[in-house]
Amino acid sequence: MKDLFIKRFEYYKKLGDKSFEQLSDEQLFWQFNEESNSIAVIVKHIAGNMLSRWTNFLTEDGEKPERNRDEEFINTFETRQEILDYWEEGWKCLFDALSQINDENLESTIYIRGEAHSVLDAVFRQLAHYPSYRANRLCC
Repeated sequence: MKDLFIKRFEYYKKLGDKSFEQLSDEQLFWQFNEESNSIAVIVKHIAGNMLSRWTNFLTEDGEKPERNRDEEFINTFETRQEILDYWEEGWKCLFDALSQINDENLESTIYIRGEAHSVLDAVFRQLAHYPSYRANRLCC
């Protein structure tokens, strides 16, 4: 099961990586209007989500007290490299966490924002969350 999760998340990461290759620096920071999010901001939110959800995911709530979700929607990146480095940091955290999943803990209870989830459900929740930003990258 773990290998299937990893394969699916690798697919979504690869889509993002290919998107970065096709975009100029200017396009990474472009916003349709003040109410929309640039790709840089979406990366900041997705990676922030990954770091919060997947750091010590078996023993700590997935919404870490130090996470400032609202700040994730304010661009603080200045370069493409900063965006890509944070993107990679988030994915590394996710893949490190997925490598800890096994048959014994798949149905274990973990918490996200104080709400109980099985490990399996938490993975499905994130599988639905990350691709949704690709589909809605400018409006969310």
